[in-house]
Amino acid sequence: MVVGRNTFEASGRWDGKPLFGAPTFVVTHSPPTENPGEFTYVTDGVEAAIAQARPAAGDKDVAVMGAIVPQQAIRAGLVDELNQMISPVIVGGGTSWLPDDLRLDLELVDERRFDSGAVHLRYVTKA
Repeated sequence: MVVGRNTFEASGRWDGKPLFGAPTFVVTHSPPTENPGEFTYVTDGVEAAIAQARPAAGDKDVAVMGAIVPQQAIRAGLVDELNQMISPVIVGGGTSWLPDDLRLDLELVDERRFDSGAVHLRYVTKA
């Protein structure tokens, strides 16, 4: 998993343990010096973080979380699938995960609706 520092901090650093036990690479300009936890801090950009995450993932996918880091990965051509969970909760604020100037040609390949009202959408990028 590759995540931006803002999302990582907003999550409470997942209490020092990687989410779902997955190796986690945090893109940041300045790694924390106190209680770094079981995470790899990458200071040379999203491309480097994804390059490090690929061998750690083995035959599994590399997930990218947050807003700014996924934008950077999309712009770098490193994203071939988007998963979006829409929840019936409005939190306000935050950073848009797809800015107005970013255009993607996507194909919806899966849609799941849950009793909670949440919807999960999975898209792949068109070649």
